[in-house]
Amino acid sequence: MNMQGLIRNLGVGLGTAMLFFGLAGPGNTDTPSLETLGNAAPRVLLHTEYHPIVERPLQYVGFSFDGPVEELEAMKSVGANAVGTGGIWQPVPDAEAPDGLSFAPPPGTAALSQRFTAEQPFDAFAPHLATMFTSDSGCAWRLYRQDEETGEETLLAEGVWRNLADNSFAEAVFETQAPGSYRFELDDPVGSHVSWWARQDDPYEAGGAYRDAEPLPGRDFQFRIRSEGEWVEIVAPSDDHDVVRLGPSPFGILENLGMKASYQLGNWNNPGFNYYPMWFFEAHPEAKALDQYGEPILGGSLLERESFTPNIESAVI
Repeated sequence: MNMQGLIRNLGVGLGTAMLFFGLAGPGNTDTPSLETLGNAAPRVLLHTEYHPIVERPLQYVGFSFDGPVEELEAMKSVGANAVGTGGIWQPVPDAEAPDGLSFAPPPGTAALSQRFTAEQPFDAFAPHLATMFTSDSGCAWRLYRQDEETGEETLLAEGVWRNLADNSFAEAVFETQAPGSYRFELDDPVGSHVSWWARQDDPYEAGGAYRDAEPLPGRDFQFRIRSEGEWVEIVAPSDDHDVVRLGPSPFGILENLGMKASYQLGNWNNPGFNYYPMWFFEAHPEAKALDQYGEPILGGSLLERESFTPNIESAVI
């Protein structure tokens, strides 16, 4: 957060502190009631746009975040009927969609893969993976060569990883392959969590990211290949990347359990975690949320870069 934004936030915090000091401080001999404190705070109302679809406030009982199947079943067994997934709409470029924007499908899949073209002989492929601070996760990998005339694929190599390190490049080593068209696939996850970091700005023209057989518009998974003993980054890590999870969709699991889930527009922890890519704000500057001075509101966590906070009432969102 920049200094100007920090001062503004401090101003809000000090203003709130003064409000409570004025109600409960030494100058006020009566202990304030909860009703008094509540009346002193700003009134919060659900946006009228959502009134027709809300039957009753606070009708759900559940947990803040989803988890493995066993944990979701345990939540269900103690009476939960809802859980937060932490999922938000991610803008994805799509020239044929309204406003040139599409969306990434919900997390979870049977397989993730990246198509790529090797310009030089290579003998290893390394996807950039995330395990979300866990060390008990793994998956299977497979390398296919694609016939450029018929499109038919031939399995060339396969293997299994266990106990993957978080936020690292996992190395798949095989016999030297000639230049040509290939597909590298991840499948059969085990453990807590396996995700593949993906770029959202369509950085690689000679391939693309896939969920099962369906392409992910505008996305490429981050990876490197080894050629003549040297690792070459083909799709390098970027500040605008996000993860695509490998494994069963939490939405499908929750549906089978008869539970509800949340999926947000904007950010689910405003303004601590701003995940919208910078190209989105360059194309749609009107989507930036502004403060009382008319300046964009910046935010970010210790693990993410500072970015703009989106205005979920903007037309494009």
